[in-house]
Amino acid sequence: MPPKKPVAPKKTNTPNAAPLAALLIGLALSAYNLALMTSAKGNLDGMTRSFSQVQDNYAMRRSPMPVVKPVQEAPKCEEPKPPVVFSVVKFREGEEALLRANLAEPLAAFYAESRWPVAVSAVLIERKNASSKDVSVRIFFADGVEGTFLWPSTNAENGMWTPPCTIDQAKATVDAPLCPPTFAARYPDLVAE
Repeated sequence: MPPKKPVAPKKTNTPNAAPLAALLIGLALSAYNLALMTSAKGNLDGMTRSFSQVQDNYAMRRSPMPVVKPVQEAPKCEEPKPPVVFSVVKFREGEEALLRANLAEPLAAFYAESRWPVAVSAVLIERKNASSKDVSVRIFFADGVEGTFLWPSTNAENGMWTPPCTIDQAKATVDAPLCPPTFAARYPDLVAE
């Protein structure tokens, strides 16, 4: 008779105790957490209040409303100032407002009133290179002549544009005539001796 093969013990499907214990511990902690949340209702009150505040403030305006000035009629007899056009590659922070206040507005006011040497058709303020600190100011006169200068390297004093005029009658010349009276009254710092 042939020798008998040893019989292997039958495998039983008994679950491993470690994963079962971890699941039971997790279930017990969840139940404990739920009991804490439901019994201590006041502790969740702060979170509910915070969420309500976020919802209330979501569409609230944070900046002040702009002040609306009453509409005034424009003077009918006033001639338009020469247009000032900007062609600047990149404005630095606050630079556009500075260029308008210290260069464009006084320059346009001067040439609108002086008509010297002839009326100005337009003014172009440009910078082709973003790293340049100067802007090129091109003044186009009605007779086709063009004047150009770099600002603030030239024609500037204390960061303001200097007009080609004087308030001293003794110093007035063809190249630097007397400053127009309205311009001199509006910009006294620019025409001061």
